[in-house]
Amino acid sequence: LRTIAQSMKGATEKEAFQLIRGWHKQFPGWKKHVDKVTEFVIEHGYVRNLFGRYRRLMILEPASPEGQSSIRKAVNSPIQGGLSDYILLCGYNAWIRIKAKYPQVLFVLQVHDSYVLDMPKRYMPAVYQILKEEFENVNTSEFGFMFKVPMKIDSKVGPNWKEMEDYEG
Repeated sequence: LRTIAQSMKGATEKEAFQLIRGWHKQFPGWKKHVDKVTEFVIEHGYVRNLFGRYRRLMILEPASPEGQSSIRKAVNSPIQGGLSDYILLCGYNAWIRIKAKYPQVLFVLQVHDSYVLDMPKRYMPAVYQILKEEFENVNTSEFGFMFKVPMKIDSKVGPNWKEMEDYEG
């Protein structure tokens, strides 16, 4: 609780406890999920994300600070790793389509869950449409699942990061 309170910048441990209690009330299945992942990783030494990627985590003493840290990693890895793979899959699919139609468009870099592209303004509507289609309607059936929650993208345009503005196509 102390760590959570400190990360809340000046909150008390009581406020941190209330936040956690509220979280568990709003998401009653979370504790069961954490317990299931904890049991699995302790027994098998790994977790997998939705796309099948493994993360190995050997947990010898679950109650130790190192064990607790590894358990947090085991719970977070399938979520964060799955989203990372999702971003890569969608980005790759979009890149293939954009490159074939608009070779002047450059994929400059990826920053966490964002891609930075460089292109003439006139291509923006078409490129935006491709990105929207690829990121919001990605076919994950070949991995054995389909998303239950719709994915939506936000898009911004500008001559540099400081001057970015929302773009809605």
